[in-house]
Order: sequence, then structure tokens, then C-alpha cells
Amino acid sequence: MSAFKSDFLRIMSERGFIHQISDDAGLDQLFAKETVTAYVGYDATATSLHIG
Repeated sequence: MSAFKSDFLRIMSERGFIHQISDDAGLDQLFAKETVTAYVGYDATATSLHIG
């Protein structure tokens, strides 16, 4: 998808944080319609920073 309608996905895309996405149109519609809560965990003991 080239132009996201939701601020969140548009900004994440502009900053290069999106590598791969499933159902981009559906996710964009959801983010544009309502607030979505997400939980992110970081492993400080890992040799590289990753989100999982």
C-alpha cells in the first residue's frame, strides 16, 4: 500500500519502520477508525534489540 490513511501507519512507514505487513488495507482502516492497544516486549539480555 502506498498511501496509508491512518496517522500511525503513515508515520511508521515514513520513518522506515514497516518491513512487512499483512492485510495493510484492513489494518489501516482499523487504525483510522479506533485506538488500538498493543503490548511490546524487549529482551535486554539479547545480543541485538528486537521486538517480540
